Amino acid sequence: QGIANAVGMALAERHLRARFGAGLVDHNTFAIVSDGDLMEGISHEAASFAGHQQLGRLVCIYDDNHITIDGPTEITMTDDAVARFRAYGWHVEDIGEVANDLDALEAAIRRALEVEDAPSLVVLRSHIGYPLPDSIDTSAAHGAITDADEIARAKQIMGLPVDQPFHVADDVLDAYRAAGRRGSSVRDEWEKRLADWGGNRERFDACLAGRGMTGWLDSLPTFEPGASVATRKANTKVINSIADMVPGLVSGGADLTGNTGTDLDAEMMTADHPDGRLVAYGVREHAMGAIANGMALHG
Repeated sequence: QGIANAVGMALAERHLRARFGAGLVDHNTFAIVSDGDLMEGISHEAASFAGHQQLGRLVCIYDDNHITIDGPTEITMTDDAVARFRAYGWHVEDIGEVANDLDALEAAIRRALEVEDAPSLVVLRSHIGYPLPDSIDTSAAHGAITDADEIARAKQIMGLPVDQPFHVADDVLDAYRAAGRRGSSVRDEWEKRLADWGGNRERFDACLAGRGMTGWLDSLPTFEPGASVATRKANTKVINSIADMVPGLVSGGADLTGNTGTDLDAEMMTADHPDGRLVAYGVREHAMGAIANGMALHG
């Protein structure tokens, strides 16, 4: 469900950016997806939805290693992922055999980030188990125990100290520490923008926290004991009564909005109107649940 969760996170980012401005909400969503992930039916639903919504800040990196636990993907899958995602309306970067070329990977991701009107798939032909000399390109790399001899030979290939059970190279440590300093600085800048922002802070905080504003319980409707009210009708009344006091409430349905009573009296959330609060998921029930989870996790 990870790819659908990522779609939900990207959808939430765009929605909040439209409502509160890029000064407060302005990020990309990245997901690493595998051969197995793209076999799952939910990936078809979620990818179709993301393409239709034109989620330009969503970048999925496809780890195309052609291996699953039971063996090569050829025994179960002959899909053309590039053609499939292009058909969904995605931008596709098919960069080939460059799994260990970080410069090529970064260049592809940066090209993807320039595409604002479509989600992107970066197809990376990789070799599972690299640089384990006996396990590379085999299902054993998925979880079999690697013996000490093969680990030692892999360390030699990578130029790592064979006699150290745990080793972090100085340049790697420096890079992570630099990233931490950079992230801290960016966070401080964001905190200042938030403090200086003249908008409704309580409404913004409620959206991120997934809660109602002060007094929201008072907006709940009441129903007479013994009254005959269909559950879906009661649901419609409840969500519309609390919508203003629960600003992060977004509703929708899988082609059954009216039937299930989730028809919030709000504008539809589309690529042209990302601030809408009613999502038309289409007949994509499985993806709907996971996309909603992603939105909730994001806030």
